[in-house]
Amino acid sequence: MKRLLPSAWNDLSQNTLATALAILLHIVVGIVLVFAFDLPSKVLNLSPDLPEPEVVQATVVDETRLNAELERRAEAERRKRQAEEDRKARLAQAAREAEEQRRQAEQQAKERAEAQRLEEISRQEAAAAAERRQEQERAEEQQRQKEAAETKRREEREQAAEAKRKAAEETERKAEAKRKAEQEANRKPKLSVRPKPKLSVRP
Repeated sequence: MKRLLPSAWNDLSQNTLATALAILLHIVVGIVLVFAFDLPSKVLNLSPDLPEPEVVQATVVDETRLNAELERRAEAERRKRQAEEDRKARLAQAAREAEEQRRQAEQQAKERAEAQRLEEISRQEAAAAAERRQEQERAEEQQRQKEAAETKRREEREQAAEAKRKAAEETERKAEAKRKAEQEANRKPKLSVRPKPKLSVRP
């Protein structure tokens, strides 16, 4: 609506100007005609001895042609204004399209940046998770090694204790066998040795 009001006002101004020009042109033509027909008679009356002046044929402007010319100029002006409005509309459309393209490019850039940010976050989280898994695996491996070492030490202690116990048993067994052997050895001479009879010596 705001764009139509100046255009209507311009049309009204152009029509008013054309009408005023037509009226003014008619007045001028009328004055020319009056002077063209009246002046020779006055000259003839004031100077009867002068030769008859050459009568100038006045050209009457055709009102139809005048209106057609005015209409042609008005139409040309309207076409000029329409062409200017079309040019401005094309420029505005081009500006809107450029702005839309810029907005889309900016939106795409933001989306790419957001995708890269999320991808970086995902990569960092994956790296952190892998590091945690490796750390957990190292801790579990250390725990297994610790438990294996503890089991080995416990088994070695048990084996050493068992060997010591067996050695003690063997020592005790040998000592017992030796003691029995000594007892047996001590008992055999007593059984085999008999006391000799005393010989009486006669005087």
